[in-house]
Amino acid sequence: MALSAIIVSPIHAMFNWNGTWIALALFSVVMPVFIVLLIKPVTQYPQQKSSQTVASQKVPPTP
Repeated sequence: MALSAIIVSPIHAMFNWNGTWIALALFSVVMPVFIVLLIKPVTQYPQQKSSQTVASQKVPPTP
């Protein structure tokens, strides 16, 4: 949103209102492509087995 607010004024100075809408429509199509290409997948680290065994051995205290 902030980036579109920054680019509206120069685009509007070059084009009329209809050119601004077309430019913003193209901007909204192009930006998600860049975002998808730049986002790296999150790698999941394997959980340690020692923490799983400790958690399964816990017993509630007796009254």
